[in-house]
Amino acid sequence: MQRGYTLCELLVALAVAATLALVAVPGLAWVQGRWAVRADAQCLALVLRSAQARAAATGDTVCVRLVGQGKGYVCEQTGAAATTVVASGAFGVPCSTNYPGAAVEFREPGWPCSLSGEPRAGSFTFAYGGAQVSVVLQMGGRVRWG
Repeated sequence: MQRGYTLCELLVALAVAATLALVAVPGLAWVQGRWAVRADAQCLALVLRSAQARAAATGDTVCVRLVGQGKGYVCEQTGAAATTVVASGAFGVPCSTNYPGAAVEFREPGWPCSLSGEPRAGSFTFAYGGAQVSVVLQMGGRVRWG
């Protein structure tokens, strides 16, 4: 007696697998989008902390600005001589902010300021699908995300 599967059994198994894949793929895309939002928020939090530390250490003004309609960022340090780009990068998910001019400056004490130079708390928000993560700058200079 030979053991094996008939063509009909293989087609039924293939149809069940395809149905399960159709159900699972949208769920995986949601998880991937959620991971992208969290990764972008964590990246921006690190950039902001680095800019804050650079401003406190050098006494220069360090500005982090959103570019390309929130699809990326540029970090610039302005000293006595010139303005130099310290870092730049792109996000996988667009970012929005409540800072005027989509930029935050850090001055010598390391506190966040608007472009006018006045201390200001604010936030940067990443949203994709149903996932939303914010990076919050507190008035005292604390940067947190979540």
